[in-house]
Amino acid sequence: MTIENIYLDYLAKIFGAFICGLILGLERKARRQPVGIRTLVLISISSAVLGILSIKYAEFSPSDAVILHELRQESSLESDF
Repeated sequence: MTIENIYLDYLAKIFGAFICGLILGLERKARRQPVGIRTLVLISISSAVLGILSIKYAEFSPSDAVILHELRQESSLESDF
């Protein structure tokens, strides 16, 4: 994926979250329940952004995996003493 496609993907996910929050908010407003449109839209968008960020920063390269493995081995050797 190119950078532009990644940003379009993120934008599509956030827009989808906005639409879902809007639909839920309208349904709750029609039933006159306390949590309304604005609250559910904000919750939906923030959940989408949090999900995007957690996936983006959870990815690491194979070289990071080698470093992580070496660190785990060192820490297990230190704990044996």
